[in-house]
Amino acid sequence: MDGRGVAAVELDATFGAASLYRRLGFQDKYLSLRFYREGSSTGGGEAPRVSSTVHNSILAFDYRMTGISRSRVLKSYFEGSSGIVITEYSNILSAYAFVRPRAYDCLAVGPLVADSDQAAGGLLDRIMARFGHRSLETGVPESNRTAVQLLRERNFLYRQPSLRMYRGKAKENEDNIYAIFSPEKG
Repeated sequence: MDGRGVAAVELDATFGAASLYRRLGFQDKYLSLRFYREGSSTGGGEAPRVSSTVHNSILAFDYRMTGISRSRVLKSYFEGSSGIVITEYSNILSAYAFVRPRAYDCLAVGPLVADSDQAAGGLLDRIMARFGHRSLETGVPESNRTAVQLLRERNFLYRQPSLRMYRGKAKENEDNIYAIFSPEKG
């Protein structure tokens, strides 16, 4: 990546692997908090896939909210994933989230990016209304205390965290990130 001019890399490391990453030049950024919620008897129904027009809106929105061009990884979610994209609109896009299948009939929520706490909470409520009958898991930047509160209010339970690490120029962009990518996507 150094030879390709990559300015920064972020990843989630287990605590056992953190020393390896530190030897490779990575630095600690924050705890990546993990939350889990058992499925309940409420919720159900699947969301439709979104059009390519909405894809482009999400890419532009994500860049505006994070300041990072994540279009390649987001496009991989659109194209190669069996996941669903959920969006929150008032007149314009105010939040989006991916909901993807994981092991043991569990669904992963993330990324979830929103322009306000209200939009993030509303989107979480929509996700739970559609998928609350299944177990849900997500990761949250430790610095986004509102995201932690939103999850706890919705009966998500805290689990073992991982460590978000970076190499290169760190970008502080967590204010609008309410759930992060999963480790296999970066």
